[in-house]
Amino acid sequence: MVPTSLSVGTDDLLKLQEAQETQLVLNIGGSDFRTTRSTLLKDPQSKLARMVSKDSPVRPDKGGKYFLDRDSHHFRFILNYRNNCILNPRLLPKDIRYLNEMLLEAEFYNLEGLVRIIHTRLLALYALE
Repeated sequence: MVPTSLSVGTDDLLKLQEAQETQLVLNIGGSDFRTTRSTLLKDPQSKLARMVSKDSPVRPDKGGKYFLDRDSHHFRFILNYRNNCILNPRLLPKDIRYLNEMLLEAEFYNLEGLVRIIHTRLLALYALE
């Protein structure tokens, strides 16, 4: 069989198995988000990484979830950024108020890269006004 860019190698399958074994649930403002510990550890300085690190004093609740009293509407962008380590500014909303709310969340989670991306998007939108 000729390998192609769509082939799934053993390493890829091992990563998928690791993800199965390291799943965790974040309860953000009452909404559950399932992810993996390795996804959250991609940015070691972020609050999410520090929260789930082995030496963290934070433990999941009795239901096995990590609870954060934050706005869940913005969290899908946070999680997409964590999954991919990038986020195209053009994929962000054009609503300046919403972006400013997202900026507060990115700052809360200490995601410096996402803060820069949101700033870039805001500057572009302000320039259009």
